Amino acid sequence: MLETRKLQHMAREHIKRLLNEQEALNNELERKKRELNSWSKELNKQEAVTEPDKQKLEEEKQKNDERNSSLRRATEEQLKSDENVARLVEEQKREKEALSKILELERNLGEKQKLEMEILELHGQLDVMKHMGGDDDAAVQTKMKEMNE
Repeated sequence: MLETRKLQHMAREHIKRLLNEQEALNNELERKKRELNSWSKELNKQEAVTEPDKQKLEEEKQKNDERNSSLRRATEEQLKSDENVARLVEEQKREKEALSKILELERNLGEKQKLEMEILELHGQLDVMKHMGGDDDAAVQTKMKEMNE
């Protein structure tokens, strides 16, 4: 039971770490996305005077678009990861409930077996008392009557 709790604690800590890392990655993605959008707007505002400047500006816009595309893909992957973590948390919760039920059933079985052993022992004592005789002793008769009940 202690080992089960230890495993559950370790699993909860692992999930917490995953969620914290995931949140940090989401924040970083959002920050970079804002940076690139700001940069893209600034590039759009700049007016290219000469043809080489226009070409350079166009290349920078294309690179910026590629980065944005990469960020979108990373965001999609992050969302998939979020869904997987949520699914794993639910699965762990179900497993924990099942384990608790199993442990409860094992405890109940142990108690039932203990009671059955006590009943068998009492029956054995009763049989011994019957075979020993002592039918004339009132205390023995009373004890046998109680045990029969």
